[in-house]
Amino acid sequence: MDLRLQHIAPLLFFLLLALACRERKGSRPNEPVQSVFTAAEDVTAAVQALLPAPHNQQVKEAGKWYDATGENWLVLYQTGPYMAANGTQSSDITAVLYGKTDSGFRETWRLRETVTGCRQTASAVFMDGHLQIADSDSNAVAEVFIVYTYGCGEQGMRHKKMVCYEGGSVTTLRGSADAMFADPGNAPETDAAFLQREPRVQTAIQQHWDRLTVRK
Repeated sequence: MDLRLQHIAPLLFFLLLALACRERKGSRPNEPVQSVFTAAEDVTAAVQALLPAPHNQQVKEAGKWYDATGENWLVLYQTGPYMAANGTQSSDITAVLYGKTDSGFRETWRLRETVTGCRQTASAVFMDGHLQIADSDSNAVAEVFIVYTYGCGEQGMRHKKMVCYEGGSVTTLRGSADAMFADPGNAPETDAAFLQREPRVQTAIQQHWDRLTVRK
């Protein structure tokens, strides 16, 4: 064997061994997840050409962001009031979350609220400034906050609902859209899932609800 190879071979062996140890050390299961969440950007104009809208619904707004689950697109639709066959009014809103891959868009979650049978004006609308996409607990999976009002008749007869979606988990808060119920002592009704949320997410949910509470 060439003397030069005899000297080089042990060096190559130790170099490969060091690289293998480094890779094993870098893949320890207890290491914290690296944050890959990026702030959402508006894609309302683009989405109308890329995704079909539900029947009779129009795009209200849309946003996309990246997190540990990949590239996500959220699209919000609403119909406004319309007449049903029985002469009453109805109104619908829909939120659809898509995961975008090389092969296209894949629906991962859908929310729909429908108001029917209204003798007066039917209303199901997203609140102004309601949409928030954040990573409150720094786990690299975004929380999606959606707030809307729905009901029949005047504002005092309408309800307010907030939905927080995160990686398959859904939390819902309910209350009145009427300002007379906006006192601090009138807390919203929460579901059982709220108590299972990480404390930082619970705080973010409550703060977002309060921020969109109209006070006299």
